[in-house]
This record gives sequence, C-alpha cells and structure tokens, in this order.
Amino acid sequence: MLNRSISNAALGGLIALIICLVGIVPVSAQTDVEYVEEIVVGFSVPKLIRQDILVQYDGATVYLPMVEVFTLLELSIEADLENGSVTGFIFSPDNRFDFDLTRSQARMDNRTYQLPSNLYFLSDNDLYLRVDQYRTIFGFNMTFDFSTLDVRMPLDEEFPSYQKMLREKARIKLRIEEMALRDVVELPRSRDRFRGGVADWVVATSPLGGAGHYFNLNLGGMVGGGDLALSGTGNSMTGFQSDQIRYRWHYYLDDNKHISQIDLGDVAVGGILTRGLKGARVSNEPQIQRRFFQTVGVSGFLGEGWEVELYLNNVLADFTVTDDAGEYNFMVDINYGSSRVMLKMYGPHGEIQTEERYYSVPQNLIPKGTIEYTVGAGSATVQQETRRYLQTNTRYGLFNNLSLGLSGELPLESDKLEGPGLGVEMIVQPKSNLLLTSGYSPNNQYRAMFSFSQPSVISINGSFTKFLPNPVRNPFGQQSRARLSFSSPLKIGDTRLGLRYFVSRIKYPTFETIDMNYGFSTQLWHIHLNYMGNHKIAKRSSGTEQGTISKWFLSPRLVRWLSPQFRATYDHTVGAITKTGVHIAKRVFRTGQLALSYERDLKSKTSSITATFNFFTNFADFATRLISNSGQSAVSQTQRGSIRFDQSAQSFRFLRREGVGTGSAVIWPFLDHNYNGRRDPGEELLPELKANLRGSNGTRRGAGEVYYYDGLLPYDDYLVQIDKYSLDNPQLRPAHESYRVIINPNTVTGIAVPVVMAGEVSGVVERKIPGALVGIGGIKMIITNEATGQRAEVVSFNNGDYYYLGLVPGMYRISIDAELLARYGYRAEPTFRTFQMNTVSGGDIIEDINFVLAPKE
Repeated sequence: MLNRSISNAALGGLIALIICLVGIVPVSAQTDVEYVEEIVVGFSVPKLIRQDILVQYDGATVYLPMVEVFTLLELSIEADLENGSVTGFIFSPDNRFDFDLTRSQARMDNRTYQLPSNLYFLSDNDLYLRVDQYRTIFGFNMTFDFSTLDVRMPLDEEFPSYQKMLREKARIKLRIEEMALRDVVELPRSRDRFRGGVADWVVATSPLGGAGHYFNLNLGGMVGGGDLALSGTGNSMTGFQSDQIRYRWHYYLDDNKHISQIDLGDVAVGGILTRGLKGARVSNEPQIQRRFFQTVGVSGFLGEGWEVELYLNNVLADFTVTDDAGEYNFMVDINYGSSRVMLKMYGPHGEIQTEERYYSVPQNLIPKGTIEYTVGAGSATVQQETRRYLQTNTRYGLFNNLSLGLSGELPLESDKLEGPGLGVEMIVQPKSNLLLTSGYSPNNQYRAMFSFSQPSVISINGSFTKFLPNPVRNPFGQQSRARLSFSSPLKIGDTRLGLRYFVSRIKYPTFETIDMNYGFSTQLWHIHLNYMGNHKIAKRSSGTEQGTISKWFLSPRLVRWLSPQFRATYDHTVGAITKTGVHIAKRVFRTGQLALSYERDLKSKTSSITATFNFFTNFADFATRLISNSGQSAVSQTQRGSIRFDQSAQSFRFLRREGVGTGSAVIWPFLDHNYNGRRDPGEELLPELKANLRGSNGTRRGAGEVYYYDGLLPYDDYLVQIDKYSLDNPQLRPAHESYRVIINPNTVTGIAVPVVMAGEVSGVVERKIPGALVGIGGIKMIITNEATGQRAEVVSFNNGDYYYLGLVPGMYRISIDAELLARYGYRAEPTFRTFQMNTVSGGDIIEDINFVLAPKE
C-alpha cells in the first residue's frame, strides 16, 4: 500500500510537470473546462470496491465518469449522451434523477440543480461529473487526494453492489451447508438392554418456621431396549409415599403404519374420552412429532434478470434467477407449527421488493390418507374405586386440512351406571390462520374450539364445552365451561403496546363464576410499565358477589446495573390502594442472584420483607428464602440438580438441569493415523473439535475436556455437523463432515469422530497460444470426492499455478468449471483428471495435475 501511494504521488507530480512543460490538451467545446488531462486514479469504497478508473483532471480537481461509477455501485442509470440525457434512480424508483445537459440542469428528489459547463465534461462514452457535485446532487461524500491519486467514497450499506455482495456470501454459505450434507455417516441405532442412568432430585428444607423436609426423586435409564422412568415423593414426617409412585416403560420400535410404540405403566390413550390408566398402551403414532407436513409451490412473475431469495423462518433456504419468461418457482417444505416464508426480490436496476406468506399447521392435523391408532387397557381410580377399562383412539386424515377422530371406551367390569362410551372429533383448517375443532360424546359432552392468528397483529382463541348429565364422568353436575382470550402486539409510532385479555365462565346448577384477566405492557423511554387487572363475578342463590383489582408494575432503568420494580395494588371495591411494594433483583458473583422485596399492606397495616438468594453451579441450583412478616420469620432452602452416568467415559456427571426423559451426546474426536475409523491405542484425542447440533450448545466437560451436548429429544435423529475450523492445525480434517444419530433417552450417546492428516494437490493451468503455452490466472477448478460427493473449489494464481490443502484420503476427480469455459469459449485438455489421496503420515502430496485451455473448434 505504501509503495502504491509513493508511486501514485510520483505519477501525480509527473503529470503536473508534463502539463506545465508541454502544454494542455484542448477538449470538447461542450464545456467551459478548456483543458483537461485523462489520468488513472484509484477509486475505493471500504469493504466493497478498490479499482483503477480513468478520470479527467483539470489541474485542480477531477471529473469522475458517472456511468462507470454508477455501474460499479450497480445503481440504475441510462445514458443517451448524443442527446445530452442521463437518467436513473438511487436505491429506489422513488428517488429518480434526470440530467438534461441541453438545458444545463439536473433534477434529483424534486430539486433542480444548475449545471454550468464547468461542472462536467461530456465525452463520447461517459459523462464526467466534477467530484464535489456527487455530494451536492446525490449526497455521495467523495474526496480526491492528489498526493496519492485516490478518490475515496464512504460505504452506504444500501448500495446495490454491497447488498449483492452480502447476498452472494449468504448463498456461498448455503452451498457449503448443502455440500456438507452429501457426506453424512448414518450411525446405527443402539438398543441397549441395560445402559446409562439419570437421577433428578429436589430437596426442600425449612430450618426456621417450617414443618419438615420434602424431597422429590426421578430416575431414568435404558432397560430391555426401552426407556424406564420412575418418580416418587416423600417428606420427613410420613417418609416415602408409595401411593405417589409413577412409572412408565416405553419401547420404540420404528415409525411404521402397523405398530411403533409399546408402553407399560402410567399411560393415556388420548381423544375426547381419555383418562389416565395404569396398564398398557400400543400405538402406531410417530415417536417424534411430525415436522414435515406438505410441499407447496411458490411462484410469480417479475420480469427477466431478477434475483429472488427465499427465506424460511428468517433463514436463507433457496435462491434463483427469473427465467426467460420472467418467472420464478420454488418448492417449499412446510413443517408443523408456524412457518414464515419471505421472498426478497432484487431487480436488475437496483429495485427491491419483499413478499411474506404465513403457514400454520397444528400438530393435531395429520396428512391426507394417514391412519393413526392407539389402544390402551388398564385401571383407573373413579370415585375412590379402582375400575378397569379398554380404550381406543383412531385418527384419519381425510384431507390435508381436515382430520377426523373416533374414540371408544369399554368398561371391563359390570356397572349399571357406566356403559360403553363413544366419541367423535373433527379438526378443520379452512384458512392457514384459522383452526376449528369440535367433538361430541353421547351422554358425556360436546365441545367446540377455534384459534385465529395473524402474526404480529392479533391472536384469538376460544372454546365452549357443554357437559351432559353423567354420574361417573361428571359427578358434580357441571353444566358448561367457556373461555376466550386474545393478545395483540400493537405498535403506535415507535412505541409497542402489548395487549392481552382472558375471560372464563364456569356454570354449575347452583352457582356460576366469571373470571376476567386483562392487561398491557409497554416501554416508555427508560421505564417499563406493566398493568394487570382482574374482575371476578360469583353468582349464587344467595346473591351476586363481584370485585375488581388492578396491579401496576413500574420498572425504571435508573442505571445500567440496577432496575427496581415498584408495585401497587388498587382495590376498586373500596376505591383505594391496598398494597404497595418494591422489588430489586441483581446478579452477584456471576453465578448467583440476590432478590429483595418489600410489601406494605395498607389495609391490615402490616409489612413483609422477602430476601432470596439463588446460587447456580454445575452440580445443582441452590435457593434460600427468608420471609419476615409482622415479627414472624421463616427460612426455606431448596436444592435441585441431576446426576447421570456416562457409560462411554465410565464416569458420573452432575448437571443443574433435569435429565430424565432427555438424551445427551458426546463427541470423541481422535487422530486416526491408519484411517480405520476406530480409535486405536496411542491415537491422540483432539478435544478442541466442536460440532453443531440442533437445539443444544456444547460445553466442555470431563477428564478429556471434550464437548457434551445435553437436553436432546429422545429417539430423535440428529444431524451432527462437525466444525472443521475449530481445529488449531489447518492440516487436520475430520474424515466426514456430518453424522446422523438417533439419541436414546437417559443415556449419553458417544460419537467417535476420526480426524486425519489432510493431503494437498497442485498443478498448473496454461492457455494455448500459437507456438507456446502461458499460465492463466483466475481459473476456477472443482475437486469432487467420488465416494461422498463433497466438492471443493480452487482458483489458479496469476501465473497459472494452483494449490489446495485439505483433502481426506479417497479418490478424487478434478475439472475446470464448465460455466467459466463456456463463458470464454475454451475447452480443457483433458476434460478432467482423477487422483488417489492415500493415507500417509503427514498427509499425501499429489503434484502435476495440469490442464491446458484451448479455444473451442
């Protein structure tokens, strides 16, 4: 850079000297600039452009070629130089400009600028505008440095060329991710007879003002190929409570249309007649909630030359360019849940358009033509009696937006008060944001529900259930239950106002209750305001009672490290504030949190103070609470944590989070000297290697400090994408890019990742000219692993040499990029080369993989 600056400065001085010695060159009579000289300067925009361009120099300043500069920035411009007209727009068609040189004026954003002939120079192929006029007319703050012969311009991230560069980077990343999926090793699922083990516990004590000690214990492990979970509670007064023991053994076969799951213990069948049973359950439902629902086409017309990007839930999923007819087409996989499809469209002249589409698919809709069933049998406690039942629940996807359900129940013991039960259900989605559900069970109930959602606008949910006389299922004679709720994240200017409302109505023969909750939250400057209201109505034969309470929470951000919350409760019945208080919470020691609360009851004229200290460790979470109210004090302490056995490392691990029912994975990367895929004695462990797993961040633990991934869904298949850049040595490469593994619950699944010394390939690309061969730079070559389909790209240097390091052992094919050959009219000799990368200590070296480019015949 220094050498260039010196040479440019020297060149500038030389030009000035030549101009003084030999005279000035006359130019077109279309300008008052009598003498100019064409010179080369560097034109630069940070992070975007650094290029030499030809400008006109009048001895004091420079005139930049407007068409060339706008083309580099990919701004819209059209030039009719013969008629003295240059038009276009900046960033948006609304910001148009129009240069009319015949009238010596320019218009930009409805402003008119006079253009005397000393401000520009018109040539046969461009309009050279004086550098300061780019700022005056367009707001482009260009500066010219004569000492270095540089024109600098600050970056505006709205420049179409910059946006295009960002898009290209995102697309390259997408291509790399797609190529990584070509090299996926499928690991076989493990069916363990006895493996692993997890224990979650909660212990609560009351050393002051309490009535004893309490505990809760959950155990989990793999037994007989299935997962077993047990839970129980107890206290220091009555001991372990055997009647509170819960257990379930679950066996997952595979997803198929006949049978996929078997359960023993505490089970539920589902449907309108469902009840908890102690017994057995068989089903063909998928083990993991379905993700994929259907594929939809997204298409449209824009015109030729448009780039279209498709984002699925804010992640770039695909991109294309409109075809000759100006149309674009995508095939999009819609998953269960909410999917936001956004199209970003970029025109050939800098136009930008966006379009959004929302899809919502609830889990209780099943694909068209699909039948799911569940059959269960067992005992249940009904009116303090143990009774046995056989239950079934079947669902059928009549259409993609309409599912039907049929439930049945058969009491296995004779009871004149309880006979067989039957129920039907229907789920329909008439629009993507509206879901309707209904159900009917004779002598039991009928119900209807709806859900409407417009993302970022409003969400409304409602339900109504009518209970029919039934001494077994409705022993208290409840007549009906209705609920309605809505929420809306309103935006008023720059202020967001979150509204919420909920009302429920429950009716019995002798009384009726209506409960309403409502509120809002907003941010005003540095103050967070939250309001919660409650209105209750109780109707009885003796009369009607009602009351309204309002609670206000005010949280000013006084300083960066402190945000107290002030609270007040207003009782509308008495027309006065009944409670006031303040709450302060602060993180301490990076792993602790201290909270202090003070509340004053104005009605009873009493005060209470609460202090809570939470301490978080890798072993467990500890919480201590002190409460003082009217001279009486109480202290309670709670500890919750988890311990699990890692069979792959033969060690125990303590964690804060619950682990029963979830799985863990650990990455065991090692330097595979003999490339046999197994870690042999003496092969080095490489604990710094990381991987990416959906929904889990790795943490380094254990004696080897390798990465563990916790909280994984049971029996789900995970794509483990190896981060090859996490290795310190650039010559080390994982033997495979990705692994697919099914995670068992209550265990730690070990994934062995062999790492090898990568090899290198080199050669030269030459161009055939009459009587000789010369090296040619900028030629892109594609290197493909023939076993995995993995691709790598390398570009030749200016002298034609190329070099690539990072190839794992295997057979490879290398060829010149076909699009590049077609663009320049060349053919490659040979069309491709193959080579074998062997397992060699220090990495294999392949040389002289050469190509010659010749014009097409």
